[in-house]
Amino acid sequence: MFIRTRKIKLKNGELSEIYQAVFSYRQSGKVKQEVVALGKYSNPAEYLQDWERYLARMEKDLRVPLDSYREIRYSRLFKRLILVQVPLKIAQKRRMKIMGKYERQKSKYAKLKRLCKM
Repeated sequence: MFIRTRKIKLKNGELSEIYQAVFSYRQSGKVKQEVVALGKYSNPAEYLQDWERYLARMEKDLRVPLDSYREIRYSRLFKRLILVQVPLKIAQKRRMKIMGKYERQKSKYAKLKRLCKM
């Protein structure tokens, strides 16, 4: 495994660096690479720690019952923010969106962790 540095151009014209963990191996006589994006982290261990905290927070969000989903809205009548219960259908859609994102992130995390052990 090695860390690759990539320079990218941002929308505002500035240059930035991102890091990738690259795992090289041979398959059928050809050199293959698996790449996992690390973003701003140059050390995969730090990245894994932050990822664990992120996944734990998402798991906590997924344990919230659907009937207790709330959102903040602005009331023109009272001219202030109020907390309103979200309808069940919308809460279910939001839960499914969070679940999909959680599954994708968890699979990326597992892949990086597995590849780091090699």
